Amino acid sequence: MSPRPRSSPVDGFAPAAARRRRGRAAPLVRAAASLLLGNLLVAGAWPAPPALACILPPPQQVRSVVPFDGQKAVPTSARPRVTYATGVSGSAQCGAKPPAPRIRLATGDAGDGPDGGAEVVGTWVRVSDDDPRASAIWELRPAAPLAPRTTYELVDAYPETCDCPAPGGCVAGAPAVFARFTTGDGPDATRPLFSGIASVQCQHLTCTRTAPTCCGPYDHLTWSALFAGDARDDFLVGVHLYVRKDGQEYDFTHPVGPPQLSDPPDGPLTASWDMTLGPGTWHAIARAFDLSGNEDDNTVEATFVLPLAADPQCRKALADAGGDPDLVFVYPDGYAPNADLATAPVTQPGCGCQLGARPPAPPLAAVALLVGALALVARRAQRARRQRARVTTARPTPRRGAGGGTP
Repeated sequence: MSPRPRSSPVDGFAPAAARRRRGRAAPLVRAAASLLLGNLLVAGAWPAPPALACILPPPQQVRSVVPFDGQKAVPTSARPRVTYATGVSGSAQCGAKPPAPRIRLATGDAGDGPDGGAEVVGTWVRVSDDDPRASAIWELRPAAPLAPRTTYELVDAYPETCDCPAPGGCVAGAPAVFARFTTGDGPDATRPLFSGIASVQCQHLTCTRTAPTCCGPYDHLTWSALFAGDARDDFLVGVHLYVRKDGQEYDFTHPVGPPQLSDPPDGPLTASWDMTLGPGTWHAIARAFDLSGNEDDNTVEATFVLPLAADPQCRKALADAGGDPDLVFVYPDGYAPNADLATAPVTQPGCGCQLGARPPAPPLAAVALLVGALALVARRAQRARRQRARVTTARPTPRRGAGGGTP
C-alpha cells in the first residue's frame, strides 16, 4: 500500500491549522450574514408608507401697480398698469382673473387733487406680454392726457394679497382705493434706450415622475431670449417680445411673453404664450417700453426653429446632454398648449409626481459586524496562503506493518 501524502496546496485542501482557524471564524460570519439577511428581508417585506400626493405651496393672487402708490411727477401721458399675478401653478385654484380696476380723480382729503372723484375716460386693455395663465395685466389707454399736477387714485374690490385656497378662490369685497399717484408738468415722449436681445440659449430640461422636486414628469426643450440689462428710462416698465414667422412681418401691437418657449408643452407648468406657433423658422425682437407706451426701436433679431428639436442650438443642447439629436417629440394626446387649467385637480395643480418613503435601510450594526467578520476571514486566509507557500512536498515515509515494514 502506497504511503498517504500530507495535505498540500496542490490537492486543494487547507492545512489542518488553517481549517481550525476557519472553523472558529465561520460561526461569526454565519451570524452576521444571518442578521443582515434577516434585516433585508424584513425591510423588503415591511409595507412602505403610502405615497404622498405632490401638492404645490398654496397659491396667492398678488396685485402690483405702476405708477406705484405715492409716486410723484408721473408723466401726463402715463398708461397705468395693474397686474393680478397668480403664477401658472395657482391659476386653477385662484379662479377667474379679476376684471379691470377703476381710475378716478382723488377725493379732496387725498391731498393735491380736486374734489369729486370723477372717473377717467379711457379704455382698460388686457395686454399680452406675460403668460396668460400666470397673470392678468390691465393697462389704461386714456382718451386724453392726464391733467398736470393732479392726484389720481386706483380702485378695485380685491386685497393686495389673496390666499387662493379660501372657498371660491379670491372673493371680491367692497371697492377700495389701493394706490394714488400724482402727475408732473407734462408728457413723456422719449424712447427708452435698449440694446435688444443679447443672446439666446436652449436647454434640455427633464424631470421624472419620482423626482423629489415635485415637478414632473416632463421632457422638453426650452428656448430663452437673454437681455443685457442695459435698458434706461426714468419710467421704464419692462421688455416686449415680438415674433414673426419667416417671410412675414412683425405685429408690433401684439407682444408675447415670457421671453422663453418650451417644446413640447408636456405639462401645464411649461412656458406658454397667448398665441400658438406652428412648425417652421421664426424670428424675435425684444424692445424696452416705458409707462407712457414709448418703445425703443432696435432691430436686433434672434432666430429659432420649431419644433425646437430641429433648431441648431437646441440640437447642440441635446447632444451636450447626451440626448438623441434626432429626437422626435410626441405631444401628449389631447393636450392643448393654451388650455385653461380650470380642470386641473385642485390638490395637484400641474403636478404629476408622487412622493413616498423608501424602505428602511438595514441596521448599521449588522452591516458593520458582517464587514468586520469578512475582513477577519480575509486576513487569516492571507496568512494561511503565506504559510502554504512555504510548504514543500515532503518525501513519503513508509509505514511499519503489513506490506510496509522492515523485512
